[in-house]
Amino acid sequence: MSNSFQRSNKDKNGGFTLIEVIIALLLFSVSMMGLGALQLKSMKSVTKASTITEATALAHSQIELLKGLSIDHANVTGNSVITPNGSFWTQRIVTNDSPLGTRIVDTATGVAITVCKTIEIKVFEDSAGSKLLASTSFIKSHAAVE
Repeated sequence: MSNSFQRSNKDKNGGFTLIEVIIALLLFSVSMMGLGALQLKSMKSVTKASTITEATALAHSQIELLKGLSIDHANVTGNSVITPNGSFWTQRIVTNDSPLGTRIVDTATGVAITVCKTIEIKVFEDSAGSKLLASTSFIKSHAAVE
């Protein structure tokens, strides 16, 4: 009977030593810290992508508003300073163009009319305009050329 209560050498070596457990926990902890850093980077990237998407949508909505105005409207005649627009800052840049030497003269006044304008909308993250998030442009033509 006494033999049945004794452990064999095989049973004594069946477990892990304290050093093995500590090394396994250390490896697990290091890998979890790496995954945590990866998760943090991923969350920052998603936030940045969301911000850029919102800025691009704002630029496109500004373009759509300007497309509906006449070429002589005040919002289509000159550049604007960087102005707040929700959580972003926007800037409108208008360039008078005359493609391929085309020129229209108003018969009543004899004054040359701008044939088309290139309008660019820039969206910034700050009021200084140092961090450009989105930029889009379009060409607006005079009604006589459309």
